[in-house]
Amino acid sequence: MSEFSFRERAAERGAWMQDEMTVEEASQDQLRGQHAGAEIAGLETQFDIVRFLRRTGEAFSLTHFMVFSLPGFDGEKISAHSIVSNWPAEVIARYDALQMVRRSAGIGKLRTTTVPFSYDMTDWIDDAAKG
Repeated sequence: MSEFSFRERAAERGAWMQDEMTVEEASQDQLRGQHAGAEIAGLETQFDIVRFLRRTGEAFSLTHFMVFSLPGFDGEKISAHSIVSNWPAEVIARYDALQMVRRSAGIGKLRTTTVPFSYDMTDWIDDAAKG
């Protein structure tokens, strides 16, 4: 990681979130997010991060995750930007071989928003066919 540790960056993010809203303004989802933010700030090792992401994914019936730095528009391989992942190696290799970084509707969406989003698979397939 860079000169700042994961914990310091998460703590800075948590402080920013607290400055941006008051308890009266916070919804239940936001309060849960603040709790998760505090938990994230306490993660110390890559193993802690993997365990947290697995547990969080399971809560949403998700089996795989990847933390990565967002590739530039000329990026070709997700593997070059992956920080921590439980994707099978063969899936990452195939994703890279197909240069999905350039074609992925999900990565395209990440370039335009920081708001959580989801895709219906039929929409995703339609978007990929257009690209």
